[in-house]
Amino acid sequence: MRRRALSLVACTAALFLVPALVSAAGVQKGEFEVSPTIGFVTPLGGDLGELADPGFVIGAQGLYYLSSRAGLGAAIVYNGFGSAGDGYDFSVTEIHAIGKMFFSEGSSIDFYGKGAVGFFINSFSSDQFLGFGASSTDFGVGAGAGIQKRQSDSWGWFAEGMFMLDDFSELYLTLRVGANFYFGPVE
Repeated sequence: MRRRALSLVACTAALFLVPALVSAAGVQKGEFEVSPTIGFVTPLGGDLGELADPGFVIGAQGLYYLSSRAGLGAAIVYNGFGSAGDGYDFSVTEIHAIGKMFFSEGSSIDFYGKGAVGFFINSFSSDQFLGFGASSTDFGVGAGAGIQKRQSDSWGWFAEGMFMLDDFSELYLTLRVGANFYFGPVE
């Protein structure tokens, strides 16, 4: 598991170290992007991988573009995992900083890499044990990629996949879609 954790950390670092070799995507320096999102989450490892079923994602992020190729921001995302039939309920709420870098620009769709680092609030409850529940707050990282299309000066859409690693033990994959709303540029 530690090898997987180191791989995710390296991928996240690479998102900021690898220069984009193409011209800018459809964003401008100083622009602010707000993105509500929904999606699908599936556990891949750890206790989640053994006890939880796939579930849903809902959240939002805000991103400020430092240049026309890269931005930094924050996100809050709720992952509600399904019960594996034993009466268990799991959820992971992510509160983290994000970075996004565009790697290519097509004629209509832009490709990007994304990294995340922050806190993960894990909640567990069980009907089997008279409503027993527990929660913990852990450190976590994530890495992924996506596509986005700018429809106009004020909005667009995106689709992305993120591998998230919580406390170097819980691994899960999220697939998200949403809208991007643009404000600015602020100069």
